[in-house]
Amino acid sequence: MVMIPLSLEELKKSNVLVTGTNQQGKSRLAMAISDKLISEEWQILIFDNVGHWKNTSSIPYYIQISENNLKYVIPKDQSIIYDISRLLPQNQKDFVEVVLADLWQRKLDGKMPKSTLIVTEESQLYCRHLRSLSAQNFMRIFSVGANYGIRCLAITPTLTGLDPEFIRLTSQRYHFREGLEVGAKRRFKSYYGGDWLKVALELDVGYCIYYLNGKLKVYGIPLFTSSVQSQPYKIKPIIRSEPQIKAKSKSILQVVTDLVSYPFGGSIDHTTTCTEQSNYDREDDEQEELDGILFTE
Repeated sequence: MVMIPLSLEELKKSNVLVTGTNQQGKSRLAMAISDKLISEEWQILIFDNVGHWKNTSSIPYYIQISENNLKYVIPKDQSIIYDISRLLPQNQKDFVEVVLADLWQRKLDGKMPKSTLIVTEESQLYCRHLRSLSAQNFMRIFSVGANYGIRCLAITPTLTGLDPEFIRLTSQRYHFREGLEVGAKRRFKSYYGGDWLKVALELDVGYCIYYLNGKLKVYGIPLFTSSVQSQPYKIKPIIRSEPQIKAKSKSILQVVTDLVSYPFGGSIDHTTTCTEQSNYDREDDEQEELDGILFTE
């Protein structure tokens, strides 16, 4: 197991932020943190819009999401990757909003006993305007998710793409080499001062500045590797035929609603329908939802 600076006690209370330019080790660090938390009996839910978690991390299962196949499952306690790299950026955001609404309801219902870490790649897509109507589930989980055992780890190139409110809600931060963009340097300097900006601009690959409750220190992060090969998660088939709905003809939010609500009939909001579909897919918990067909394109 890779040794990294991480406060588990602080993680239970606050969120985690990882920043840095390309190819500096951000995702590998997040994979190492996820691997550590799995050993501590946490559940990890990954929203991967890059597409490399299933090949590199120790997360055991993944579901491939595409514009034409939006079905998903939130396992009761298994960690899982939602590979959303085939969706358009706006559809990625809408899909994650739907799943987070479903997750919130399941936590309220007491159906997911483990502490849960949400990991988002390219988090500037979700965390730029947390007060907007399209980001309400993100804001709710980021701000009060700790009350229900949900914490978030956001990966992003710079601080400039994030709502200051989210940065405030992260007590542990890992900053790899900072980019040369004027706005990025100005934002970093406003948080940590000119001296630490100079350090951030000169960090070697694999080194980061670790921030914990106002204190900063440079650490070298060992390269994370895993012998685990993620497997496609099996989703129980819906016996009745489903309508052929294309995401390009309506928003992905509505597509997900239509797909999961069809077997049940009626007209209900997306939070309820997603939860009902998850319950349908998980009707036999003892079999760990592994008796159905492979989820494939």
